[in-house]
Amino acid sequence: MLKRISNVFYRTLYHLSAVGFGALVALLFIQIVTRNLLKFTSSSIDEFTKFLFVWVMYLEISLAVRNERHIRVDFLIDKIKGKTRHALDIINCLLTIVFFVVLFIFGAQYGMSTVRMISPILKWSMGAMYLCIPVGCFFSILFSVEKLIKLILNREDA
Repeated sequence: MLKRISNVFYRTLYHLSAVGFGALVALLFIQIVTRNLLKFTSSSIDEFTKFLFVWVMYLEISLAVRNERHIRVDFLIDKIKGKTRHALDIINCLLTIVFFVVLFIFGAQYGMSTVRMISPILKWSMGAMYLCIPVGCFFSILFSVEKLIKLILNREDA
């Protein structure tokens, strides 16, 4: 059940981040062309790309956690085999979950404290930008819990 839910979230996040990254590249290209050729710069595009970049980054972080591409010391871990490796993988998963839970809590608090702050150009709540922190952390926690369950059950199909 968790695997199915996780797969749906993964595919959705993958497509959202791909579209977001594509839009980010297109908007930055437009910004560069208009700045260099037309000697015109759009403050709205500039501010929107900042919002979009932060959101895409946090979505991509959760995808990296799912694909086990997050930061860890692979050259040491790859040399360890057997039960010790399995125990280290479980500890790594638990530490990852703890990290993202703490980041989720502080990110949510910070996001709530910035809800009344308004961006200067787009007039959007800054809380909308910082909401990406708890959202990204939620998915990172979900993917880490899925991995932890696989490790505990010692199965790849869990």
